[in-house]
Amino acid sequence: MEKRKYKRKIIPINVEFDLSKQQVWLESKTKDIGGGGICLILSEKIPLKSQLELKFNLPDLSSSILALGKVVWTEEVPSKKNPVYYTGIQFIRIPEEARGYIMKYVEGATFERR
Repeated sequence: MEKRKYKRKIIPINVEFDLSKQQVWLESKTKDIGGGGICLILSEKIPLKSQLELKFNLPDLSSSILALGKVVWTEEVPSKKNPVYYTGIQFIRIPEEARGYIMKYVEGATFERR
């Protein structure tokens, strides 16, 4: 049974994130996204409860979404090359307007460009 509060959509979205709070931005892609968080595809394991700043754009949305998230789970994905980690990030600070955009996007709505 699904425990999530928000629906999710499987889609690769480019995401920049900063673990250090020193504006050292790294890049990744999402596996999926929802109103409560995102799943990043990473090449390194990030410790549980780590906080990271996130910056990303949704298709059809002209401005970036900025959020603060924390790592709530990690799963190593078997790979013949280097390890890959699905990393579940829960939003702990995100503007409600941005959360609303994400939820509409997951439901299949399109946005008017601003």
